[in-house]
Amino acid sequence: MKHLLTAIAITTVLLVPCWAMVGADDGAPPPVVRVEAEDYADMHGIRVIERAEASRGLTVSYWEDPGSWLDLEFDLPVAGEYLISIRYALNWPDTDRVVLLDGEELGEIELQTTGSWGDFDKITLPFEPLELPAGKVTLRFLNRDSRGLSLDRVAMHHPDAPLADHPLSSEEREKLHRRVTETVGPYARRVLDYGEVEFHAIHAGGPAWAKVSGHLLVAGGLPEEDRGTLMRRRTEYHQVALLDGGAGGSGLLIAITDGTSLHLVALADEASAIPLPAPVLGADGIRIVTARAGESGDLHLPAGEWQERTEYLKARGLHITAAPMMLARPWDERGLEPRLALETTDTDAGHVGVARFSPRWGTEEPRVGLMTDGAYCVVQETTVRNPTLAAFYDEGMFDLRLAPNGEIAFKDVRSGETVVLREERGSRPETR
Repeated sequence: MKHLLTAIAITTVLLVPCWAMVGADDGAPPPVVRVEAEDYADMHGIRVIERAEASRGLTVSYWEDPGSWLDLEFDLPVAGEYLISIRYALNWPDTDRVVLLDGEELGEIELQTTGSWGDFDKITLPFEPLELPAGKVTLRFLNRDSRGLSLDRVAMHHPDAPLADHPLSSEEREKLHRRVTETVGPYARRVLDYGEVEFHAIHAGGPAWAKVSGHLLVAGGLPEEDRGTLMRRRTEYHQVALLDGGAGGSGLLIAITDGTSLHLVALADEASAIPLPAPVLGADGIRIVTARAGESGDLHLPAGEWQERTEYLKARGLHITAAPMMLARPWDERGLEPRLALETTDTDAGHVGVARFSPRWGTEEPRVGLMTDGAYCVVQETTVRNPTLAAFYDEGMFDLRLAPNGEIAFKDVRSGETVVLREERGSRPETR
């Protein structure tokens, strides 16, 4: 397990500079320049009000009258490409604003409701990256004929410093794909390739990237000289692969797909937080920066010191469920990658954790299943099985049985086939 834990630590400490250097010649973090709306350079027809949920407790509001406007001045430290992101709250269904840069109109934006005047959200405005020189520029937000808006803060930032989900051009999508595959690809081997699922990895805790129904996911790490063993098996409805922990590692990663969903099962001798692939690009071409929890409202992952443990995340239609928990960390403004880690739980078969990546399953929100059967630990594709829906959506059903003696057996429930992934390796030491 020492190798597995080392890989996790290296991912946390070294990954961000690695990503940053891909996008910048000198490795310096791309600039982010923020201006609070109440620190405006000029205005007409607005009011600054107190709002506890706003940054610094102040926000700009009451500018629903046509012709009201707000000017914000930015001092850009370096020349380059910039995007515009805003933090705002809106109780109306929507509102419109015209955005001008140094007097030239960039376009009109439509902002959707955030739920209330106290619920602030961040979006990146749907403009192409602006090529700007270093120095001062002025953004104007103009209300031509629309509803109110509570504007808290505006940021101008490099495209490699994402602050909110935003659409990418075909060229930007291709560049993002290339950066992922060039950084992780030289080391990660193709583990699964079936239907709408593709998974590339080396070993448990190592670098990996995946595609699930058009979503691009990535996890970091550093390559090892000993890349670990790799074993693959096929049944009628599944592909299954077993990866070990690499040089000297005792961790195992089991990857399973039915061509629609991807399951990753981690088996370790010690309690661990296994790095998981996290979504960076949605199937609709949206750069993913926030993950959204399903049952308790939106779970946003802003940059900064923050973490959350959850069993369920949703990012632009991709559902990620885990047992027992996922550790979600925010985007770092210097790099590409959000951080997800799978926390394991103690069973007679060792410390086990499982995550499921899948698109929406009809009207259901399928949760991955992890349960005990006597001394066995059993992983199932969902906690509630529905054979009729599974057949309709062409999803596989499986039982993965982990035994205390080390044996791992996979059963394709739909076809009835059983495959032994690892033979018995003797009883576990009493010192466990």
